[in-house]
Amino acid sequence: MNSLEAVRFKILRLAKVGGKRVCIRTHQLCSVFNLPENHVRRELARLAEEKLILLAGWDGRQISDYANWPSGESFIKSKLGAGHVHVALPSTGEAEEGLRAFAAGGR
Repeated sequence: MNSLEAVRFKILRLAKVGGKRVCIRTHQLCSVFNLPENHVRRELARLAEEKLILLAGWDGRQISDYANWPSGESFIKSKLGAGHVHVALPSTGEAEEGLRAFAAGGR
């Protein structure tokens, strides 16, 4: 297993054990797996695009779900939020509702 596969596995595992949602610091994943932050953020974006996770991060005004970012590249290049992102597993058949609730803080 290479470092990117290990990061992917770790993110999915954290999302699973985190319950409703979990906060991940991309800086910590970079240190553990010896990867640049943009690689970790790109893998997070890829997991969100594959609909394997719900992903949200600070956009400068609020925590915004990945689907509401102007582009995947803007999420990947963002240094906002000190590297904190919020991750959860989507519910089967409820992914769209889950995204809205997740971005709203699970309310």
